[in-house]
Amino acid sequence: MDEILAFQSVVWDDGDYQDTIEGENFRALMDLCFDRADKFSLLRRDWPGAKDGPLEQALRPYVLGEYFSYGHLRWFDREAREKCYIYPANGETKAILLDYITHLFGRDVERPDGSDWPPEKYKACVEMSEAAYERVMERVEAVEKISGPISDQDFAAIEREELQEARALWLPIFDEADFQSNLEDPCFFRGDEMYFKTITHEYECWVHAFDRPFGETLRKLGKWMDVSDRFRLPLELLSRQEGLVWYGGDGQNGAAKGART
Repeated sequence: MDEILAFQSVVWDDGDYQDTIEGENFRALMDLCFDRADKFSLLRRDWPGAKDGPLEQALRPYVLGEYFSYGHLRWFDREAREKCYIYPANGETKAILLDYITHLFGRDVERPDGSDWPPEKYKACVEMSEAAYERVMERVEAVEKISGPISDQDFAAIEREELQEARALWLPIFDEADFQSNLEDPCFFRGDEMYFKTITHEYECWVHAFDRPFGETLRKLGKWMDVSDRFRLPLELLSRQEGLVWYGGDGQNGAAKGART
């Protein structure tokens, strides 16, 4: 059986709405994943000056390696390549993860209202930044209609110009102590193959249900759609991830002896 399922995070049929899997269903989902995996990874959000979050600290003795995430974090004139950290999939690491992440699109550091925005004092700056990025895209689209694809340098120049006001508001109030990192995006591997992939901030999850009990149980835990005709297997290969580093050798035997550097 090689079925690829996508989680339906927003379902509009019959007025139904579902955005995650939580509670006992989430614990059952993690049981399924850990039972079939030998490794899993979590993405570390890299806010400027971010401190380690509680899950990252709890999992540090187990970390096996790292690889670059799928994208970059852009924060005014700062750009950082975020990383994913690799851990062994076993009973100990599962218990730790479940202490800090409680639903499918959860993070280890969450605010009571479920928001992952910065503290209240940054609210005006965040709103100003969002409006500025809308103007950036409007200007870029206008230029590209006339002269074709815009260069990275020209894009950056437009971005700097539009973000000047928001940046000026941000700098005097910015305090590194306000920020913790988030671990999110659990992805599970069986050998080299990723069979469970999550993008938390997009509310997206794909699963290669490679055995019938796996697929049948998944469907009982939430709303899933068969998208086998849209994907090629495997979903990802760990060995092909950019920046892959094993801390203690090949990453296949036990936990790393050293901490993340």
